Amino acid sequence: MVIAEYEFLEGEDFVVLENFPDRGDITRTVGRPSKEYAITLDMAKQLTMVDRSDKGKEARKYFLACERQLEQIRKQITPLGATLENALRQMVESEVGRITAEIMGDMRLAVSELKALGATAQLETNFVTIAGFLSITGVKYKTENEIKILGQRVSRYCKENGIPITKVHSPKWGKVNAYPKEVLEMLIGATA
Repeated sequence: MVIAEYEFLEGEDFVVLENFPDRGDITRTVGRPSKEYAITLDMAKQLTMVDRSDKGKEARKYFLACERQLEQIRKQITPLGATLENALRQMVESEVGRITAEIMGDMRLAVSELKALGATAQLETNFVTIAGFLSITGVKYKTENEIKILGQRVSRYCKENGIPITKVHSPKWGKVNAYPKEVLEMLIGATA
């Protein structure tokens, strides 16, 4: 039998359809049941290829011609695939280069900003608030009003002499003035 000879598998390559005679049909009451097969397209191709008739020969020629056409298409697609692969690789490399340059530019900007902040931080470490200076030097003033008066006096002196004043955050008062330590030492140190 062809099924066993070519090792076709039931359920994978074909299914068996049992065909029993119809009991109501008098002409079909004699004989044994017949079998019909539903086969896959691949099994049909294989059976056609091994058939030794003129139709089998015609099918073999057809399938061989299909394989030649497929090989021609494959030869045309392979260079196209390589071209597309190279184009894609160049696009990726270009994008990676662009992103790298962008990141490097951002890093240079960040470094220059950090350097500027470092200079600002150095500048700001030379500045201190009135309350901070009093705390550092251990000078005691009894009232907030006295501190306020000192702040007005130091602010006036700095403005009259073109000395910079900066703002810092105070947890108690919000933004407050900070003055150069030297100015505070000169003005408050003299009154302490």
